[in-house]
Amino acid sequence: MPGELLPIVCNLDSLTDAERARRAELAALVRAGTLRVVENETGYSIHLRPGNDVLERAEELIALERRCCGFMSLTLRRDDAVLELSGREGTKAFIAAELDLL
Repeated sequence: MPGELLPIVCNLDSLTDAERARRAELAALVRAGTLRVVENETGYSIHLRPGNDVLERAEELIALERRCCGFMSLTLRRDDAVLELSGREGTKAFIAAELDLL
């Protein structure tokens, strides 16, 4: 139905077993490259360690996350190495739970 909001759930079935494993690996690598997390009105800004390795992993993670978490907005600002995670009401709490920020 046009204009219908996607539920705030991560559909890991949209990924293969290998992609799920890679997603987990990438998430751990991006976490390891995180300098700080800043809360904003609709989500979080994850400030990453500058360098192509972390940014490339973040880009790959974004591609996988978009397939399983279509409700979420993910943007990588390469110029200042910031990964933006946001969305409509309820998304911020989901992100916080996934990032263990609660």
